[in-house]
Amino acid sequence: MERLISTEVTELVTELADAREPVPVKSLFRWRYFNLSWTIVTGQRLPAAEAQRLAHLFTLEMSALQNTWVNNSVLRTIFPERSGFADVLRYRDAVRAAFAAAVRGGGGTFVAKVRAAQPEPAAWRPEVDEDLVMFFFDFMNGGCETTSSFFEWSMAYLLREPELQRRLRKEVAALPSQPTLAHRANAPLLRAFETEVFRRSSLTPAGVPHRSLQSFKVGGYNVPAGTTLRYDIMGAHWDPARWSDPLRFRPERFLRNGKFVGSEDVVPYGIGLRRCTGEKYAEAYHFMLLASLLREATVEPAPGAALPTEAATIGLVRLCLPFDVVCRRAPLPQ
Repeated sequence: MERLISTEVTELVTELADAREPVPVKSLFRWRYFNLSWTIVTGQRLPAAEAQRLAHLFTLEMSALQNTWVNNSVLRTIFPERSGFADVLRYRDAVRAAFAAAVRGGGGTFVAKVRAAQPEPAAWRPEVDEDLVMFFFDFMNGGCETTSSFFEWSMAYLLREPELQRRLRKEVAALPSQPTLAHRANAPLLRAFETEVFRRSSLTPAGVPHRSLQSFKVGGYNVPAGTTLRYDIMGAHWDPARWSDPLRFRPERFLRNGKFVGSEDVVPYGIGLRRCTGEKYAEAYHFMLLASLLREATVEPAPGAALPTEAATIGLVRLCLPFDVVCRRAPLPQ
């Protein structure tokens, strides 16, 4: 997996470091994560134009899911475009067709492992296995928006904190030219930065829905069996009872004597049995991309542009507002 991540990271870092014009941050990460995840599951890397097309359809689907009409079977049938249901169907139909073409008669390592577990491997058709198809949608949808948002917020805070960026570049100077997750232990400040990005941005404002299997009582409230429950991640991340100065971006809160010290109160991947299954994958991608980019280039605001703010739009994911970024190749600080 790290080999595939490294390929995607190297291409993106090179593109950013060699760009001569400001780049919209919203154009950078979504389609690349989509392509990386696609490659991991299917064994085939999409052409850039196709990955961008599918990622664009995914963005439209995510917007459509904020429309209250989309969950009403009557309204979405009568008004498929206005309800956003048409965007949902366009994305899912396009991905189903592309996925079927990619795995028909083959597929990558993941599909091969699933095939080997079938009672009759030779007769199994992954393109019509509904469990596999739905897993694929969950895998792509669950990580694409959150991972993209993490990197967008990271770029915003690198712009807002130039001295911190300098210190991070000094730290990663000691890492290999192509860092892997194994080198994360040697980058405590970068780990603290990643953790604080998760805490302060709270890009996943609430956990996935859970259902109570039996009645119980918590905090003086009676919770009946069958109740839908969601964990207030943003509330925990910004709770003044847990954090000093919680609305201030301060990675140093996770450092003790130069060593990284995490906190069980930072829960970007959720809690319990339905904690995000892609956590290790995301951790590797986050670290490898940030460390590689910081080794190669500085991150600067577009000429004449104001620094990005901490304002956000909130839906399924808390997204920073659009801004442009300039990355310039620069020697590492000593």
